[in-house]
Order: sequence, then structure tokens, then C-alpha cells
Amino acid sequence: MLRITNLSGTHLANIPLVELSDVKALKQQLHKQHGLPPRFRQRILDEGKVLDDGIKLESPALVEVTSSSVMDLQVLILEFCEASEEQKDQLWDAADENFVAEA
Repeated sequence: MLRITNLSGTHLANIPLVELSDVKALKQQLHKQHGLPPRFRQRILDEGKVLDDGIKLESPALVEVTSSSVMDLQVLILEFCEASEEQKDQLWDAADENFVAEA
């Protein structure tokens, strides 16, 4: 069982581990079934360490078998930062000129 909280400790969800394959699947489920922002704005942490989307949730390095079989993970939601008018103009110019690397 995964017990998901935010960084302040507020409980968000309990999710059976068997329903998920990796961190990416966890983020997608948190978005679809629990109303969190899309996975690109989520960071999943285990004891303060950010977990990559490809980490398998049943990985021995991640899961310590305990009598309760509950893994506590935290989710951090990233906020969008506002782009300046100059940055917006640069993006439009790069896209207009088909400068893929700059866009």
C-alpha cells in the first residue's frame, strides 16, 4: 500500500501498490483519480529524495518490507512561473523562424 501525503503531512491518498508499475503511473493516477495537477508538475519524494518517473515501485531499493507493508511517499506540486514579455517575444520569434533548439 502506498500512503501519499503532501510535504506538510496532509494525507492525500492510499493506493494499492499492485495497481501501479512505476512512479509515472502513480503520478497519472494521482492526476486522474485524485485531482492533482498533471504529472509534469508533480514530484514524488521518498525520504526527501525525488524519484524519477521510471523508478519501479516494487524495486527492492525503494521498498523496505515491513509488517504493515505501507510505503510513505510525499508529493510536491510545482507552480508555474510567469514568463516576461521579452521571453514570450523570444519564444514567438524562435517558433516563427523554426528555430527548434531555441523554442
